[in-house]
Amino acid sequence: MTLRRGRRGVRSGRLALRQAVIVMVMTCFISLLICVGELLVVASHERANSANQIAELLNMETESASVAVWNLDDGLANHVLSGLRGLGEVESATITDDTDTVRASFNNPVAANKIAFALGRVLLGDAANGSRALSYTDSLGRVSTIGAFKITLNPQTVGENFIAYALTTLFGNLLRSMLVGFVLAWSINRFLARPIIAISKAIQDVDAERPTVLPVPIPIGHQDDELGLLVEGINSALGLLQHEQERLRHLATSDGLTGLPNRALLIERLERALERAAGTEFQVGILFLDLDRFKHVNDTLGHSHGDFLLQAVARRLVSCVKAQDTVGRLGGDEFMIVLEDVAGKAQVAGVASRIIQAIGRIFDFEGYSVHASTAIGIAMYPDDGTDFETLLRAADTAMYSAKAEGTGRLQFFSQEMTERAQRQVSMEANLRHALEYGQLTLHYQPKVDIDGLTLKGVEALVRWEHKGQQIAPAQFIPLAEETGLILPISAWVLENACATLSRWQSQFRPVPVAINLSSRDFADPDLPKRIAAALERHQVAPELLEIEITETSLMSNVEQCAIALSQLREIGVRIAIDDFGTGYSSLSYLRHLPIDVLKIDRSFIGGLPDESVIASLVISLGKKFGLVTIAEGVETELQRAWLSTEQCDQMQGWLTAPALPRIEFEQRFLRRSSKSVSQGD
Repeated sequence: MTLRRGRRGVRSGRLALRQAVIVMVMTCFISLLICVGELLVVASHERANSANQIAELLNMETESASVAVWNLDDGLANHVLSGLRGLGEVESATITDDTDTVRASFNNPVAANKIAFALGRVLLGDAANGSRALSYTDSLGRVSTIGAFKITLNPQTVGENFIAYALTTLFGNLLRSMLVGFVLAWSINRFLARPIIAISKAIQDVDAERPTVLPVPIPIGHQDDELGLLVEGINSALGLLQHEQERLRHLATSDGLTGLPNRALLIERLERALERAAGTEFQVGILFLDLDRFKHVNDTLGHSHGDFLLQAVARRLVSCVKAQDTVGRLGGDEFMIVLEDVAGKAQVAGVASRIIQAIGRIFDFEGYSVHASTAIGIAMYPDDGTDFETLLRAADTAMYSAKAEGTGRLQFFSQEMTERAQRQVSMEANLRHALEYGQLTLHYQPKVDIDGLTLKGVEALVRWEHKGQQIAPAQFIPLAEETGLILPISAWVLENACATLSRWQSQFRPVPVAINLSSRDFADPDLPKRIAAALERHQVAPELLEIEITETSLMSNVEQCAIALSQLREIGVRIAIDDFGTGYSSLSYLRHLPIDVLKIDRSFIGGLPDESVIASLVISLGKKFGLVTIAEGVETELQRAWLSTEQCDQMQGWLTAPALPRIEFEQRFLRRSSKSVSQGD
């Protein structure tokens, strides 16, 4: 892209014409001033010459005029003036005696050139008139005045001479000034205007993206003058401009923390890669990844260590790919890699595997050893898309599918993933609608003693009916946890469970109710306060409420959960560990956490009595730590009998009853004797 071009020819013509006009006008004006000065000098000389001429004429004829007056000889007087009469310069002359009697005089007629006459009068002024006293000296040397001799010069002659001189001088000066002006205009145009125009054209041809590729040339002959200095300054400014552009481009297209290309540059690089791959047998691979539990690093070690980790990860990613490939950071702990000239999925899978191994190696910095892991989603051009957004979305979808299978996995995108994601988006919208318009309900599953005779409590389980169909909790609960909808759902469950407790307390008898909370709920430091407020609001005894948390949720943040559980224990709420045995192998937390109940996961109950090792171990642990043990998913009498033999405390499952709506549960379990529970209606 070059700089915007102007109307070169028009602007150049105007400049040259303007230069010529200015030079001509200025030279003519200066010439006119000089001419006026010369004429003023000439006028002064004319006046002085006229005064001298009159003085010479008077000096020449005064003596003869004195003799004529002394002798009263008018003839002699006329003879004296006759010599002056023939002179064209003299307009008039007069000889008078001491009585002012004219002894002789004459007046030459004035010519028709009145302009010259008037101009002459102006030029001569008083210098046009001259007079001399006539005197007589007696024998004793006494001088007496006997008359006067006056001469007046003709101004017309002076005016005509002056006009002729002025015109000659004026036209001569104008012609000379025009010639000088033309030469000056040509010189300025040749040695100044043309080089400036050439410099201007060269500046307009500068590439704005790369301004120093074609520098502005110095005009010939101007290397050591001001124009050469100007061009050097322009080229220096262009160099600074390019340097600043490169700096700004780097800032605009690079990640400030890792130095990797950012989203903008990634788009540009990917588009170029797609253009090169179009019409060839090669493909382009797009890898999308983020770091598992990166937030935990920031929360525990601080953001500075999180930044160090991101920088170290960036270096390892770059080391895993070819020089022509692009590693970029989209933001946070998300990275994208563009692999060019790919022969097939096997090649991309090999790179992804190297990356997973590289990220899995320990990171050591400032005395800390940090273990990181990742899962990688992969999209292929042209199979999965032909533009940045489509390919990134496909790789992102594949990454979440990989994470669902566990850490350290890679997953290629498939259309089934898109359909599943679309179903999840639709389900999320419907779940929000269900929560907003009260389409969720609570069902209650009884917990009885191991003999199945005494009702010990119930577990409140949320149910969702959408368009006449029951949506399984396994479908919408994980989605609610992922999207954060689990928080308002948990609040709704708490409120309705407390309302049910209050109803049973007043209409039947107190029955403990257990509700399930997620790790997101325990991340809220106000959780104990909210539970206490709900119990107070419904006037429910705290020991009637039991909080269930899965072992996996508990171990995701043991310290934070321990604080919340301790506060709940202080309130009087009971604590149960759900799905025990499916999470972490460490059991040390059983000794230190305020736990009341261990619930054996249904996966360990289904195989009883043949597969009984884990169930037996959990029951033994519960007894060792003084905890109540409850078996989930008990469906057969054989299972119940084995649990009874192992001295499990309680059970729940279809053998007793499925989760029932509140009204049905009340009819089956609360309207009959509070002492026992039958197995049928």
